[in-house]
Amino acid sequence: MMLTKLDRGQLDGADVKYFQNLITHLDISFQPQVMHLWATNNEVDEMNRRVLNSMNQVSFLSEAIDTSAKRSDIESSKKLPRQKTMCLALRLVLKETAKYMVIANISTKDGIVNGAIEELMQINKGQTAGGKEVAKRVWIKFDELDVGSLSRPKIKKQTKTRR
Repeated sequence: MMLTKLDRGQLDGADVKYFQNLITHLDISFQPQVMHLWATNNEVDEMNRRVLNSMNQVSFLSEAIDTSAKRSDIESSKKLPRQKTMCLALRLVLKETAKYMVIANISTKDGIVNGAIEELMQINKGQTAGGKEVAKRVWIKFDELDVGSLSRPKIKKQTKTRR
């Protein structure tokens, strides 16, 4: 009966109040261990900004540096949406202890695939020839122990030989 009145535009004050009482306002705030699903990249980006801004850690802005392309190609690629750049962001806000998600398959054999979640443990910084501070290496820990298990021994060998 109520839905028929709604369909016909015949709701009275009591009916409207009934429907208003059914409305639940949700505070969509960051909740640890909760996966949020959004319909658009803009909504995802906004939630990511809110989550990172709510964290007390110092942030580091990592900007993409392309040393292999021509200057004109670099400038035009800056205008492309992420979907056209293999999901690579031009700027990435890094915060230690923040959770990040792989958004493109990197190594399916090793489980480093779209949806794998990791925690940023440490940022090793350095400087470019021009003196700009950059993230040289980030250390991450995947939530699932077997994710990255094939890559870890290779990284350990590389870091031992560089010391």
